[in-house]
Amino acid sequence: MLKTHSCLALLATQLLALALFAVAQPSRFTHPSRLGVHRSTSPNTLISLPRIPEADAARPQVSFTFGRIDFPHSPSGTAYGLNGKGDSVGVWGPQSPIGYFGSFGYVLKDNKFSDFNYPGAVASGPFGINSRRQIVGYYDPTGNEDFHAYLYKGMKFVNIDPPGSTGGAALAINDPGEIVGTYYDTADVQHGFILKKGAYTTIDPASSFDSEPLSLNSAGTVVGDYYDIATQHLHGFIYQNGQFTTVDYPGATDTILTGINDAGQIVGGFGSNVVVGGFDWRTPNMFLLDQGQYIPLTLPVDNAYVTLSYGFKGNSVVGFYVDSLANLYGYEIQLSGAQ
Repeated sequence: MLKTHSCLALLATQLLALALFAVAQPSRFTHPSRLGVHRSTSPNTLISLPRIPEADAARPQVSFTFGRIDFPHSPSGTAYGLNGKGDSVGVWGPQSPIGYFGSFGYVLKDNKFSDFNYPGAVASGPFGINSRRQIVGYYDPTGNEDFHAYLYKGMKFVNIDPPGSTGGAALAINDPGEIVGTYYDTADVQHGFILKKGAYTTIDPASSFDSEPLSLNSAGTVVGDYYDIATQHLHGFIYQNGQFTTVDYPGATDTILTGINDAGQIVGGFGSNVVVGGFDWRTPNMFLLDQGQYIPLTLPVDNAYVTLSYGFKGNSVVGFYVDSLANLYGYEIQLSGAQ
């Protein structure tokens, strides 16, 4: 199923490009690698200017420190998850820009990078890590869009595709070991799931299409996004105690929620379309949602056309940004000043 609202597939596109050095092609998966989440192909434009959030004196101010996370000798990379010990995980590629990006994983522990790949897979990537250093992600054993979810626990990789699904990806894991991700059913429809104490529960907001739970905290509160097929817009959601709450950044065309910490603070993306590297990014701006206050966050980088956040632990956030040449760079920020 091809979608025009969000990222059209990123991993299959990357693998094809890596093998053939071809331009990006769409696939049915919205973001098995979470690389360039919520983008769609826009082949006739290299770049368009981003929408920059305007300053609002009424909003609380948040300061932060900033640092890059660069896998050694890699021209492009991302950071997706982190834990309370300071470890982080992400994906890197040997080539750049986005269309020539292969998918390989890493773990950053004690300021040292280590390769982290599913054994025997053509491609794989870790997306989440908890304080017990359990890791979740995806793997493709064939290179034919055959994506599957995994859990790395006790020095072993275990497939955790929901029963009856045709494929999927595990996107986050909290300290108690609960996992969220996405899967496809036999009708090729995407759904969200949570895996808790061995039991799977589907996470689909009412009237949603292609739901994507992206993060959860230690209390089991889940955040993510879904596509409203009637309006053709993305909306963020919070899932707590079996109830859904839709979240939209004020005045924004599209909103996603990408990370939540144990204090209930949330990071996400908002905005209108930005075209970079032939892709249309739906939510190019980052924000913090803290006690009902929406606070835009802008990295101290002159050439950041798109900024996406993911892992959120304590006051630390990891993610990646995209420059005008479509190169990707992982980062970590330390927040201060939030309520």
